[in-house]
Amino acid sequence: MAFAVLAGSVISGGVGANAAVSTPAGSATSTLDGTLIQGGKPNAGTTTLFAFAAAGEQLHAEFEAHHFAENPATQGGRVVIKDPAGAVVYDSGEVTAPSATLGGTFTSTVSGNWSIDIIDLKTQPADDYVAANMEWSVAVLGADGQSKPGRVWSESLAIRSSGVADHVVYAINSAGAKYKIDLNGYDGVDSTLVMNNIGNAKKGEGVSVFKSVPQQHSPELDGAGADYWTPATAGEVEGLDSFRLFLDEPAADLPASVENWGDGRSSDTWVNPALQELSLKITGFTRDAETANAGTITGEMTGGSGVVSVNIDADGNGSYSDAVDRHEKVQVLEEGPFSLKWDGLDAAGNPVNIEVPVNIEVATEQANPLHFIRNDTETSIGGLSITTLNGPSAGDSSLYWDDTMFEGATSAERWSTTPELKSNGTASNGGVHGWDAGGDSPNQNNGRTGSWGDMRIMDDWAFQKVEARDALTVPLIPAAIEVTKYVNGEDANDPDTAAEVKDGEKLEFTATIVNKGGTTLDLALQDDVLPEGAFTCETMVLAPFASTECKATGDVLKPGEWHKNTLTVIGTPPNGGTPVKDEDPANAYNPGINIVKFINDKDANTVADAVELKPDEDGNVKGVVTNPLKVPVTIKVTDDVIAADKITCETYELAPGASTNCTAILPALGAGVQHVNTMTVEATTPKGTKVTDNDPAHAFTAPAPT
Repeated sequence: MAFAVLAGSVISGGVGANAAVSTPAGSATSTLDGTLIQGGKPNAGTTTLFAFAAAGEQLHAEFEAHHFAENPATQGGRVVIKDPAGAVVYDSGEVTAPSATLGGTFTSTVSGNWSIDIIDLKTQPADDYVAANMEWSVAVLGADGQSKPGRVWSESLAIRSSGVADHVVYAINSAGAKYKIDLNGYDGVDSTLVMNNIGNAKKGEGVSVFKSVPQQHSPELDGAGADYWTPATAGEVEGLDSFRLFLDEPAADLPASVENWGDGRSSDTWVNPALQELSLKITGFTRDAETANAGTITGEMTGGSGVVSVNIDADGNGSYSDAVDRHEKVQVLEEGPFSLKWDGLDAAGNPVNIEVPVNIEVATEQANPLHFIRNDTETSIGGLSITTLNGPSAGDSSLYWDDTMFEGATSAERWSTTPELKSNGTASNGGVHGWDAGGDSPNQNNGRTGSWGDMRIMDDWAFQKVEARDALTVPLIPAAIEVTKYVNGEDANDPDTAAEVKDGEKLEFTATIVNKGGTTLDLALQDDVLPEGAFTCETMVLAPFASTECKATGDVLKPGEWHKNTLTVIGTPPNGGTPVKDEDPANAYNPGINIVKFINDKDANTVADAVELKPDEDGNVKGVVTNPLKVPVTIKVTDDVIAADKITCETYELAPGASTNCTAILPALGAGVQHVNTMTVEATTPKGTKVTDNDPAHAFTAPAPT
C-alpha cells in the first residue's frame, strides 16, 4: 500500500556539507510543515520520494538528521538519490544525528523520475529500526530557478510530527481519479500515511474490511489486530493500486506515464493519467447445475476499479427493492473481469423459484475508491476532509469510516474519543472523524490508554460516484421431458435388449417420466398398441426436474411371438408454453423356433400324407428350421430314427427371421413298411433360454409280391 507525496521540484549541482536545509524559491510545496521524514517500520525502514524533471531541469533534495536529546540511543539514517537512469548520484552512507546537510541539487540529463530513499538505521533484531527523523526539502526547479509545483510525490510516507499542524495533500490513482486531502490539527508523532484502493483487510487477503482495526502488535481486543493487515504493494496483493500522494495538485505538464525511473521499474509507470471513463458490463451467468439457480455471475469493469453492487431480483418482477431480493458486493481491484458465486437463495435464505425469470443487475457502488490510512496517529484534532476533484461527482466531500470495533469496554480508558463511530457518507468539508490527544502523553503504546488513534489503524474512505450499470435476465431452463419405458423390468429399447417372457406370463410395463426442464408440465400419455388409459401414473403434473412412475399390463405372448409398442409422453406447460414430448419403445418375446420336416420334398405329417418309397429306395429327409424371433439363435437338430451325426444343417446360427435346411438320408425301408420319424430342433436364445419344436414325417413301401 503506498501513499504518494508531492514535495516540489529539481535542482542541479551540490550543496555544501555544512549548509542548512534550504527551501527553493517558487510556488511549489517542498515539505510538510512541522514534520520530519523517516523510513518507517510499515515501509520496511525506507520511504521513497519521486520527482519528475525534464532534461535540463534540476532536483533539489536536502535533508538533515535531527537529534532528540531526550533519546540516548544512536540516531541518524541514510539518504540515497538516483537519477532517472537508475544511477546513484548521491549516497550519504549511514550518518548519526545531528548531521550536516545531506543531499544537494542535481541536473537532469534525461527526462524522468528521480528517486530519493530516506532509510532508517537498522538495529538488532534486524527487522527493527531507529527512525531517521530528517528535516527535508524536495523540489523540482525550472530553467528560471523557480520551484515547479505538482512534481514530487511518494507512494508511502512515514513522518514524525513536531506538533499539531494542518496539511493539504493531493492524490491520484492509475485511472486518473484525483482527490484533495485536508489533515486538520494533525500530530501523528511517528506515523505512516497510506493511500490505496484497499485500506485495511483480513491478513493475507486483498478485500477491504471497511473498518478501523488495532495495529497488528497491539494487545487491544486480545490481539485481534493480528488478524488484519494493510497491504502495501501489488506484490502482496494483485490489483492493489497505490495512490501517488502529492504536496501540490499534480502539475498540468506532468506526463501521464514516465519511461525512466530511478528505482528501475518497468511496470506501474503511470504518474498523471487522464481520468478514464468507468464502465460496467455483466457478461453472463453460468449455473452450477441445470436443476437450480445457483451459479456464477460474471462481469467486467473497465476504466477504473471499485466496488460493484450485484442485485438479484429474486421474484422476477423487475424491481430490485423487494424484501426477497438479494444484494451482494464485489470489490474489483483492477479493471477487467470479475465474478460472484451465487448460492441460488433469496434474501430470506430460500431457494429462488427456478420457474421465475431472475433478473441480475450490476451497478457501481464505489468508483476509484481512496482509502486514507492514519496509522498510529495520536492527534487529529480537526479530523480529515477528502474532496473529489474530477469525474461526475467532482466537489463531493462524502467521507466514510467505521470505528465500531472500538465501541464499548475496549475504549473505556482511552484519553479521548471521536464524535461519530461510523459514517455512511458525512460531508467532510472542514474536517470530520477527528480526535484530540486527551492528555500530555497520548502516545502510550499499550493498546489500552492513550489517544483514540494510538496503536490503531484508522481507515477512512472516499470514492467517485459514477452511474454505471448493466443487467441481464437469466434464461429459464427450456422445457424438456424424458420417458424410459420398461417391460418386465427391462429397458428393452431394441431387439437386442428385448425382454424374454415365459409361457403364460403377462407383459408388465413401467414408464419413468422425468421433467428435464425448468417449467411445470401437465402430462398426457399415448401408446401405439395399448388402449387409452392403460397406464396409471402417480401424478399427472410434474414440477421442474421431478419424476413420476406409470404402470400398465399387457397380453400373454404365444411361443415365438414378438411384441413391440411405443409410449409417447407429452408435457404441456400450464402457462400455455409450447408442449414437449418424448417417446420410448419396448420389445418383448416369448422364445420359439419352428421346424417343418419333408421326405422327398413332401410334408408328410400324417399317414394319409405318407410318401411312398420303393423298398430299395433311400429317402431324402429335409428339416426346414425357421427363427421367428428378432434375435439370433443357435440351433441343434436331432431325429428319433436318424443319428444326429448323419444330419447336416446349412448353418447352426440363425439370424432373426432366417431359415436353414438340415438334411439327412433315410435308408431304404424294404418291402411292406409303414414308417414315421420325428425331427426335433432345439434353439438357444442370447439369454440362454432353450426352446424346441418338432415335426414328424411318414413314409411307406409296398408289400413284396406273392
